Amino acid sequence: MFVGQVLLNYNFLICKIKELVNRFSRLPASLLLLLTIHWHNAFSQKNDLEEHNLNGSVKSVLYTSYKAVLQGDTIIKGQHQWESNLRGDRLIIYNNKGYLIEEYDYNASRQLASFYRGILDTNGREYEGIMYDVEDNDTVLVSKTIFKYDDNGNQILEHVEHHGHYIYENEDSILDYHFIYDNNNQKIKQYGGRYGWYTVYIYNKVGWLTEEQVYDSTNHLIINKLYKYNKFGNRIEDKEVRIDSKGEKTTKCSQFKWSKKGYVSEYIECDANCKPLGRTLEDYDDLNRRIKYQEVNSYGELVVTYTYSYKDDKYGNWVQQYVYREGKPVYIIEREIKYY
Repeated sequence: MFVGQVLLNYNFLICKIKELVNRFSRLPASLLLLLTIHWHNAFSQKNDLEEHNLNGSVKSVLYTSYKAVLQGDTIIKGQHQWESNLRGDRLIIYNNKGYLIEEYDYNASRQLASFYRGILDTNGREYEGIMYDVEDNDTVLVSKTIFKYDDNGNQILEHVEHHGHYIYENEDSILDYHFIYDNNNQKIKQYGGRYGWYTVYIYNKVGWLTEEQVYDSTNHLIINKLYKYNKFGNRIEDKEVRIDSKGEKTTKCSQFKWSKKGYVSEYIECDANCKPLGRTLEDYDDLNRRIKYQEVNSYGELVVTYTYSYKDDKYGNWVQQYVYREGKPVYIIEREIKYY
């Protein structure tokens, strides 16, 4: 189900989200969640239960993370453990069609930190999304986004109302992003936003996105993104060239290797000449669950290895994930799953 002319699958999406999180690590969790949701809206063709690899008519999933304690040969739950890289301390609610409608994030003290509510149309498309943060027990509106679609289901407008003190130096702002499509329903242009930039999308003969050209308000090319694919249509290289006002260029590159099962098995950070600087390697089981994660530095030295095991409920959804570092148990993540 992963192979073919799919430009971005779930594993590739996660890679891009990791990149966004690293780039915007100082932003609050609620805004990172909004970035994730917008990526999902733009590229996903599945419902959210399928994206989240959940079986059955799931109503909600509550994630909670703990330290893993080894007693003899038995691994037991230790104290509650909150870390930003774990998926614990989060509640996700789905409607009866499998689409995410609410998400709640909790902080290290297990207090509500932020939440999101989405309103969907009859086709499962989001037409309104509202993001809140919680500060000192007060609910603060962060943003409200309205989406509009054409008769073919293509998103043609994203109207974003930013509120609060996280954006643009305490300023509220209203931003509109417009999208134009060709006769094949391929997005060919995006324009709008705060600075008047616009993006042109270029495809090859088989419909794979090969280039994105970003221009500023004076029609100068400022970012050029180039994409390469394997014969199955899976992206194997991203190259981004940024051009400053003096014409000087800064280049960065990422490469992807795919397993025979159709997931990204290796993510490679590269220098300006696309020579590897470091790698992350991942392996998944037949149920599309991660079972190994490794990091390798620029010298080819293995930095860390994580492995994972699972306990499932009767629907085949995992309810306990055991995380091991260098073979030793470090975390247990529990999922309390409720069904319709």
